[in-house]
Amino acid sequence: MKIKTKVFGEVTIDDDKAIHFPAGIIGFPDMTEFALTHDEEKGAGSIHWLQSLQEPAFAMPVMDPLIVKPDYNPEIEDELLSRIGKLDPGASVTFIKEYDDFWAVIEYNGQEAYVAKQYLTEAE
Repeated sequence: MKIKTKVFGEVTIDDDKAIHFPAGIIGFPDMTEFALTHDEEKGAGSIHWLQSLQEPAFAMPVMDPLIVKPDYNPEIEDELLSRIGKLDPGASVTFIKEYDDFWAVIEYNGQEAYVAKQYLTEAE
């Protein structure tokens, strides 16, 4: 699909790159469809943009916090995690596909989910 974004102008986003948030995101409950984009000149290790597919003028900068704080390990209340999900160390998942250089799409507990590839290892 082609969308005209505020940050990058007109871009083409593959349908399989869409990320669905059933309950929206914090502060924007009606926005449920997004894609991650980044400045090709700066590379995939730079700031990414969580680009709304429903509202092309809306994009939020996002980044891997480990780039600036390698020991980043926030404590999050269980109630909040229940909404986004939690992948326990050693949990078995089904790898579906790579999303990009950093993310993978998996199946876990009967649902499709996204996880940073750094947390995945092959079963022996």
